[in-house]
Amino acid sequence: MRHVRVATYGITSGTFQEAADIAKGGMLPKFREQPGFIRYGVADIGDKTLMSISLWETHEQAEAAAPEAASWVKENMNDRIVLRSNYVGGPRLLPGRTGDRLIERTGSRDNPRPAPPVQRGEST
Repeated sequence: MRHVRVATYGITSGTFQEAADIAKGGMLPKFREQPGFIRYGVADIGDKTLMSISLWETHEQAEAAAPEAASWVKENMNDRIVLRSNYVGGPRLLPGRTGDRLIERTGSRDNPRPAPPVQRGEST
């Protein structure tokens, strides 16, 4: 059963294309080194927001990608993007379902203050 890691980042400097090119040139090779990696991509979802999507063989491998991504972003893109959310889930992409977990949510356009992590079984 494959699992995804979906993270959203606010673009604080530069353009989506610049951020995407940097991420694809650095994050993609980093993910390729990790066990269970299948696919990676980024999307411009508007409002100066970049979505990073990666596909992994197992839930554990998808979760392990989160600190790897955070470390890489801190070292390479800290002056360009800021993490807004980081989600790992299975075939059902609805938080609260078995196997899904919202790891970190750091705010939204309507609520810029950080929100606590939501664990399985809690509602958002």
